[in-house]
Amino acid sequence: MELSARFGYIRKVTGILLFVIAVFMTAMVQAQPALEIESPGFDFGTVLDNSTLVHHIWLKSAGDDTLEIVDIKTGCGCITAPLEESRLGPGDSALLTLHWRFHSADELSTREPYLFCNDRPGPHRLLLRAEAAPDDGTAATVSCRPRKIEFDRIDRRKDYRRVFTIHNRSDSSLAVALVSTVDGAFSLELPDSVAALGSATGIVILGSEFADKEFERSFTLEFLGGDESAYRVSLVVSRGDFSFRPTLTTKIDTTDSNTTKR
Repeated sequence: MELSARFGYIRKVTGILLFVIAVFMTAMVQAQPALEIESPGFDFGTVLDNSTLVHHIWLKSAGDDTLEIVDIKTGCGCITAPLEESRLGPGDSALLTLHWRFHSADELSTREPYLFCNDRPGPHRLLLRAEAAPDDGTAATVSCRPRKIEFDRIDRRKDYRRVFTIHNRSDSSLAVALVSTVDGAFSLELPDSVAALGSATGIVILGSEFADKEFERSFTLEFLGGDESAYRVSLVVSRGDFSFRPTLTTKIDTTDSNTTKR
C-alpha cells in the first residue's frame, strides 16, 4: 500500500473511531435519572384529631438511567413512609404510602417529608396539610358523622357496611368527589351531590379479604359549590384496636425488587 493511501486509511479509521466515541459519550451524558412525583402536595381538609391519615403517591422514574431513592426524611415521628422499591428502572413506578398520625394543638397543621434521590443533590419536597375539625362539627360548612368508621365486629355479611351522613350548611348544592386513592381494604358508595342546607348518606363497604385483618386507612372527599367554593373532609376507616401506637419509623428496602410499570 502506498504511503498516501496508508495515511488516508488511517485517517478514515481514526474518524470512525472518533465518531463512535463521540456518540458513546453523548449517550453517557444524556443518560440521567429523574424522579417524577404525581402529586407532591395533598390537602386532607378537616380531620378528626388523634387519627391516622393515609395518602398514596406514585413515584416514577422518568429519566434514562436507574433512579435510586436513597432516603426519606419525614421530619417527625408522627409520619411513616414505607417504600419497598428503592431502585426504579426507566419507566418504572413505585407507590409511596404516607401514614400521618395526626395530632395538633393548632387548628391548621402541615408536614413536609422529603426524598433524597440520585437525580440531583437537593431533596424532592412533599407537602401534607390538615385542619383539626371542631369537636361538635356544627360550626363547619360541611361535616360528616361519624368521622371515624369502625368495623370492630363482623358477624354477618351485612356487617360489612357502615353508613355515614354528610351535612351541608351552605346555601348552595355541593357536588361530591373522592380525591384520594382507596385500596382493597374498603370501597365507597357516594352521593353525586348534597342539597343546600341538606344532608346525604354515603356507605363504606369492608373488603372481604380484610374482614379478619386489622388496619387503619382514611379517605378524603371534596365538595364543590357552583360559586367555585371548595371544602374537603377526611374520614378514618379502621378495624382493630389502635389505642396503643408504637413510634413510627421510615423503612426503605435497599435490595432490588420487582417494580411496577404504570
